Amino acid sequence: MPDTHRTPSRWTVPPPHPGRDALAARLGTSPIVAQCLRNRGVADEDAPGWLRPDLGSLRDPLALAGMEAAVDRLRRALRDREPICIYGDYDVDGVTGTALLVRLLRLLGAQVDSYVPHRQREGYSLNDGAVDALLGRGFRVAITVDNGASAHGPAARAMDLGLDLIITDHHEVPAEGCPAAVAVINPKRPDCGYPFKGICGVGLAFKLAWALAQSLGTGRRASPEVRDYLLAAMAYVAIGTVADVATLVDENRVLVHFGLKALAATRDPGLRALLEVARVAGPPTARDLGFRVGPRLNAAGRLGEPSRAVELLITVSPARALELARELDQENRRRRDLESVVHREARVQARAQLDPARLHGIVVAAEGWHPGVVGIVASRIAEEFYRPTLLVALEGCVGKGSARSIPPVHLYEALDRCRARFERLGGHSHAAGFTIQRDRVEALRADLDRVLSETHGSAAPVSELAADAELDLSQVVRPLVRDLGRLAPFGEGNPEPLFVLRDVAVAGEPRRMGGEGAHLAFHVRSATSSLRAVAFGRGAEAEALRGARLDLAVRPVIHAFRGAEEVELEVRDLRIHG
Repeated sequence: MPDTHRTPSRWTVPPPHPGRDALAARLGTSPIVAQCLRNRGVADEDAPGWLRPDLGSLRDPLALAGMEAAVDRLRRALRDREPICIYGDYDVDGVTGTALLVRLLRLLGAQVDSYVPHRQREGYSLNDGAVDALLGRGFRVAITVDNGASAHGPAARAMDLGLDLIITDHHEVPAEGCPAAVAVINPKRPDCGYPFKGICGVGLAFKLAWALAQSLGTGRRASPEVRDYLLAAMAYVAIGTVADVATLVDENRVLVHFGLKALAATRDPGLRALLEVARVAGPPTARDLGFRVGPRLNAAGRLGEPSRAVELLITVSPARALELARELDQENRRRRDLESVVHREARVQARAQLDPARLHGIVVAAEGWHPGVVGIVASRIAEEFYRPTLLVALEGCVGKGSARSIPPVHLYEALDRCRARFERLGGHSHAAGFTIQRDRVEALRADLDRVLSETHGSAAPVSELAADAELDLSQVVRPLVRDLGRLAPFGEGNPEPLFVLRDVAVAGEPRRMGGEGAHLAFHVRSATSSLRAVAFGRGAEAEALRGARLDLAVRPVIHAFRGAEEVELEVRDLRIHG
């Protein structure tokens, strides 16, 4: 089994917050849940809404700059029967947003179709060839989803040639400002006063659909049929938001909460087939979306034709939906195989570059890597080595790359200061995509190191594991774990509760499990309690844990097996005494 580098983590455990017991009494929760709310910065007056999200808390979409102009142009297109194209991105965020708008506009009687660029042939965002293709197909209005914020050249070309462009995007706006368009809907526009900047591409598509539906209804209300569709379409918003690793606070929390309910009750053929092949049993969770549903939708854009994912989400045929879902499931298996090869090769390069004593970027490149998996591998290497990581798939003199960051480093800002090295660049705080000439890769590595040194200093970064509280093993029982579930949905910005257990003993023989024995299962006990623990990726430590006393950082979960429910500990980190 390959060795595993582990960047040491600093554990932080806050003391009990003053007033948490009083807050718990008001909310009807345990003090530990109240502690978790305080740890996440939830004000006491906002806590009831956090535990019980309310659709009424969603902001009026017309508060987004550019929304009124976009709605006016779409109303005219509907009136005059002008063909409309939804120009999406090939990732889950773009695919779900594209499907959401296609279905809404068809419900409103529009002539609408979609276009999703091919990752390998066209790359990210709007491009000149696509503009010509859309004009050739007779479109007069195009709405981008999850792209377009930096597509100045293609956007200007579209507008000059008579293709009215509505850009919806959540990526950073370049220094030169927004592209030419009828409307640009992006909360990160400097002139946009919308208070929540974390909404993603499918969320903006939902806001546009909502605003258009309102404008066609009576007063501020959409028709009952359209209103029912918008409620059901929140399932798309939940999938895209979680898969895009958007922060699950503010409006995103509300959208994902109700989107999960909509997904659990869906009768949509595509979504039902997707849940079936992803083997999601019972009500779906945010974790299911991130690790089961999202990767299968993403596989189409990573390895093949992303239009298949859109077709899956808009088809009305159960048979066709199941056929497409099975194809995407197979693509996802192939993606995992390719990812494994690229990860193994990229990791060798990353280890050779690693300097444990300082902050620097990891920039690795090779021929033969599939561009569709470099983003996933960059994320894994960034997490393991705790450095901003760029992976470049070289083909001839050009490379297509993906980058992922660590919490202290705003990735797009750092790479934007190296912009002269790129052919194209787009992204946000923790992820970016780019194209680069092969002969500029080494210079980019040097530039990135310089920028990181200037902005963050040269000291080696320390990964921080923020726990919610220190518990005794005897406190980790089913009623507490169920109470903690009220904090869901969990994800970026609202992590699953994490607790530190001190001085527990390993009971019995630790057992390696999984492929190549990569993972570890063992029991821990205190004076009065015993629980099973699972440590992923730590199989090589089985011998060291035998008979040991440990400090553990764990997430408690309820594991159902053969009709029985038991609390189990998911180990995030461990320290062996002595």
